[in-house]
Amino acid sequence: MKQSLRISARGPRLGIVILAVLSFAVLVLGPGAKPALAATPAFLTNYETGLCLASNSVGQVWTEPCTHGGAEEWNIVVTPSSNPNEAIQSLDSGLWLDSNSSGAVYTDPGNGGAYQSWVLLYPNDKGEFAFQDVATGRWLDSNSAGSAYTNPGNGGSYQSWSIES
Repeated sequence: MKQSLRISARGPRLGIVILAVLSFAVLVLGPGAKPALAATPAFLTNYETGLCLASNSVGQVWTEPCTHGGAEEWNIVVTPSSNPNEAIQSLDSGLWLDSNSSGAVYTDPGNGGAYQSWVLLYPNDKGEFAFQDVATGRWLDSNSAGSAYTNPGNGGSYQSWSIES
C-alpha cells in the first residue's frame, strides 16, 4: 500500500513545521542514522543576546558569553518516544534540558518524558530555531542578564536560537 505525506489547506503551517523538523533530523543525524551520545556538540546561541545556553551538573541552566566550552555543549537527538521531537542533552553533565509549566528551565537525568521533549520551530525567516516544550507548550527564552526560562511563544528574537556545531 503506497502512502504519501499530505499537507492540508487548513494546516499549511503545521506541514511546514513538520517538514522543517524532519529536515533538521536528517541534517543532524544523517539519513538512516541512529541517535548517538557521541555526536558532534551543538552550541545554542540566542539570536537577540548573542549568549550561549549553558548548564552545570547540579541542574542549573543559564546563558553566557559564548566560549564554546563544556558547559555550552549540547547533543540534540530525536526522542525515541516522541519522534520527531528532540531531546537536548548537556554533553558536560549528561543531564537533559527540562522545564515546567511555571517557566523554569533546568537539567535532569533523562526520563524520556514530554517535559524533556522539544519541538523545533522556525520563528523567523533568518533560519533561527525556536524550541517549544512538548508538555507545556512554552518556548525556550532568555534575556540579556543571562537568565534562561520558558514563556508562551511570541515569535520574538529572544525566543530565537541558532544551532552551531
